[in-house]
Amino acid sequence: GAQSCPACGRRLSPDELAALEARFEAMNTDFRDAKTAVVRALAAALAAGLMTVTIQGIGMAVASSADDSLPSSWWWSSAASLAPGIVLVLCWFGKQRMPLVALIVAATVWSASLVLPLLLAPAQTILGMMSPAGVALTLARLTVLVLLFRGIPASIKMRRMLAPQLNR
Repeated sequence: GAQSCPACGRRLSPDELAALEARFEAMNTDFRDAKTAVVRALAAALAAGLMTVTIQGIGMAVASSADDSLPSSWWWSSAASLAPGIVLVLCWFGKQRMPLVALIVAATVWSASLVLPLLLAPAQTILGMMSPAGVALTLARLTVLVLLFRGIPASIKMRRMLAPQLNR
């Protein structure tokens, strides 16, 4: 909802809202800790998104240059693998006005990108996870997921702390 001044009802600008958050952050360690968790979660989403886009993009470029007759199903599969990365990067841009929505979308999309391969091709996915690089990648993916799910309640906590100061 719109965030407004409780005294006059005027809608707060992004700069005014940022100043209010900065004041809370300076005065309240709980707010500061919650904001740190939200920032870490969204930074992890951005990093995971950029890595996904980069790796999938390079893979698509290499494969298409090596074989001009790739079936359309391969392109659709590659695009589906690229989509979570794009969504995570877009979530980073929603961090100022809608951090909770950005975190929920990022956590949902990232969770789906981890679970769907297990459902669609379990043997291949598990074999890929068992290699040394696969173990490292799986740990990195799970770390991002944990950070995203920690950021959601932290964002709710921040919103509740600011609520008495804002008309929602």
